[in-house]
Amino acid sequence: MSLNLTAKRLELFKELIDGWPFAFLVNPANEQFARLAKEEMRAAAASLGLDFQLIETRVSDELDSIFAKMAQDGIKGVVLASDAMFFGERSRIADLAIRYRMATMFAAREHVAANGLMSYAPSKSKERCRLISR
Repeated sequence: MSLNLTAKRLELFKELIDGWPFAFLVNPANEQFARLAKEEMRAAAASLGLDFQLIETRVSDELDSIFAKMAQDGIKGVVLASDAMFFGERSRIADLAIRYRMATMFAAREHVAANGLMSYAPSKSKERCRLISR
């Protein structure tokens, strides 16, 4: 279900970033999911007239340098693919985004609880989706 929500996440994020350059961070180690996530993001971005920078990482040790490089490139927002590595590093990712003044969109509310900016995900208590932000 997470992949099916990509367009809605990006639609909400577009309202926030308002033309800022953004990146899509994905872990290619999970090959099948990464391929689908990239396809979904490309389609969603095209439907909204947005361009994005695709950034891939397989290891959490690269996160610091990735965020530093994105800041150098003028990236102002980051959408993260749903991934166990990103989930495990959610506090660190939120801290890096805050340090580099980047808006973030996640696929799970736990990222917002860890200081991420916003998520759009299925509600665990209801069948509908909801936006969570801080």
